[in-house]
Amino acid sequence: MNLRTRRDRVARAQADCATHRQAVAASWQRLQDETGAAATPQRIVVIGLVAGFLFGLPRAGGKGSGSSLTTKLLSMLVDRGFALFGAEFAAGAAMAAAEDEGA
Repeated sequence: MNLRTRRDRVARAQADCATHRQAVAASWQRLQDETGAAATPQRIVVIGLVAGFLFGLPRAGGKGSGSSLTTKLLSMLVDRGFALFGAEFAAGAAMAAAEDEGA
């Protein structure tokens, strides 16, 4: 294999990488757009109420509601997930407002 063949392979690999990078960026943007459109305040409140109800139910053989370590960990993860989602949504809105103001 000579140097020219290796350079051609590298050039093709770089082009493939750039194509994949653009596809991933486009997919990520579509996911963010769809997530933002799907996350209406009513849906967030309903999901929160359902999750709170389910986590508050007593477990079979447990001492009462919330006594299980798993329940506590899941509740913490759900709370963090909602907080992160809200922060992501707020950051996106702030960036969009800044772009509109700058344009």
